[in-house]
Amino acid sequence: MSVSLIVVNYHASGALKRMLPTVEGVDEVVIVDHSEDDQEFAELKNLGADRVIAQVNAGYGAGLNRGVRESSGDIVLLANPDLLLRPGTVEALVDALDGSDTGIAAPQLVWDEAGRWSVPQAPDTGWWGEIEARYSLWTARRRYFKEQLKLWGANEPTPTFLVSGTLMAVKRTTFQEAGGFDPKYFLFYEENDFCMRVRRLGLHPVVAPDARVCHAIGVSADQEAAEYFGPSLERFRRLWMPAWFTTFWPDPMPPGRSRVRSVDPSAAGIGARWVISPTKRFMPLVRGPLVTAADPTDLDFLPAPAASPWVLGIMEGLRVRTVAE
Repeated sequence: MSVSLIVVNYHASGALKRMLPTVEGVDEVVIVDHSEDDQEFAELKNLGADRVIAQVNAGYGAGLNRGVRESSGDIVLLANPDLLLRPGTVEALVDALDGSDTGIAAPQLVWDEAGRWSVPQAPDTGWWGEIEARYSLWTARRRYFKEQLKLWGANEPTPTFLVSGTLMAVKRTTFQEAGGFDPKYFLFYEENDFCMRVRRLGLHPVVAPDARVCHAIGVSADQEAAEYFGPSLERFRRLWMPAWFTTFWPDPMPPGRSRVRSVDPSAAGIGARWVISPTKRFMPLVRGPLVTAADPTDLDFLPAPAASPWVLGIMEGLRVRTVAE
């Protein structure tokens, strides 16, 4: 089966220049440029893609939809531009789609090129998750980390509820049956919505452990992007949560009080995992990774530029404690 790589670019030609040489086993590369910048477009034209399309920035999902329409592969790889693919990744994703009830194949995500920091997949964003996080934060955190540990420890493609939109492999027929991405999500939650519609077809996402991708989180993100988070979450809640729930709770429920305590790193037990997060709550929405056999106190080890403002922690069993300052 032929494979097309679809990448949406927003002022990330430098990252894309590093990414494309790591991509093996694709028959076609299509770049959709949302930068609206002539110089950026010229840089993209020099990268050797089969097609570079410039259009007004109508959102990430709209860009992927355009790329799929302009491509011809039986399988489409839908990708961020800030990735580095390990050898064999594309082949592993294509093989994972052979499952009769598999709709989306996603890779294991790591945060550094050495593969020592593992990045979580997307959390379950259903109505029950909101209630759980509000009234039983410890239970929500425990359930989330348990799911991530299952995915990180798997040795074969493993089903999960949602996957990150960082890199998705989807059969063209599945993409079309699901209706592609909802263009009304300008940024954020478009992959959650797409996963839900694929699930509605009776298919599910899987994480393929033999596919490994380094994701330099946030290369294309900026402060202005944050303005789209609220409207996208509101749309997702309205479409995918029960009407009775959004009637009683029209706004997202804030998480409950965190009971995470600080701990001296030297007191961590054997087998403890380091955690890094943008918040001390270590909520299911945590954007940071877990790691084994590494010392996060070595700041040169942490992926820049996110190291300094983030919170370090230790997970022992399924309990998380912040590192004492």
